[in-house]
Amino acid sequence: MFLMNKNGGLKSFLKEFLIISAFLLIGGCEPSLEKISREGSEVNLVVEGEINDMPGPFYIKVSYSADISNPHSNPKVSNLEISVEDQQENKFFFRESDAKGIYEIIDSTFVGQLESSYHLNINSESGDLYKSLPQKLTLVPQIDTLYFNNAVEYFSEDSIIIFNDKFFAQIEFKDNPSTRDYYRWKVFINGKFREQPGSIYLENDLIFNGKVKTMVFSSDTLIEDDEIIIQQFSLSQSGYEYWNLLKTQASNIGTPFSPAPALIKGNIKNLKNPNELIIGHFDVSSKVSIQSKVMWP
Repeated sequence: MFLMNKNGGLKSFLKEFLIISAFLLIGGCEPSLEKISREGSEVNLVVEGEINDMPGPFYIKVSYSADISNPHSNPKVSNLEISVEDQQENKFFFRESDAKGIYEIIDSTFVGQLESSYHLNINSESGDLYKSLPQKLTLVPQIDTLYFNNAVEYFSEDSIIIFNDKFFAQIEFKDNPSTRDYYRWKVFINGKFREQPGSIYLENDLIFNGKVKTMVFSSDTLIEDDEIIIQQFSLSQSGYEYWNLLKTQASNIGTPFSPAPALIKGNIKNLKNPNELIIGHFDVSSKVSIQSKVMWP
């Protein structure tokens, strides 16, 4: 695998490294794991988390959705029993971290196994059992190249600006011709992930199945000497559809976790109350990464 600029100069591939998510401590009381209403507005349980085939740590975050009338209030949910279970019924348990409502996997050596299926279990003190649909961990191809192009802004058909000091990152990879594949990317600039609708990068291989795919990250503008990390994930079809709907709604209202005009059903159910709507999708992915310092094209 190589890192190259647009003009074809080769550089040795830089080793991928892990981004450990930083979580914000939010105070306040944690309610029991039941649907609650505040000021007449229904508030839904929100579950955020994923596992993949790279070393962790892995986290599951459980909270309640923000009330439309109070978008900054989303209480975290404590005292849950959380596990991830594979198809052989092996369970991998999580414990609550110092940040309330955020649960970290206990076995620090755990990594997801290719072609294995996993689902999420959440048990509450009140006896509710939440379970996700099984997700299969499918292989994601390696990123072959990373290069940079000058950022371009179009004002009309015959009016454009080409920036000499701003850039977009592009990657190329070879899609697997024998499978239907769904992808998600995360872009970190100087160690930070920008939570904005345009930064939810998704694709499926309906058009480019088996071909070399070029992916342009045009929502994340770079300057020279920025450090960039691009993470490439495989997704299930349901995961792709969930994130695609979330991106569409977020593009109209703000950030991906702003109050939405319509709630999007994920892959998690309350086994005792199937009609309860749970927000969130438990993702199981294969993951590869590439990183570089931004270079002049």
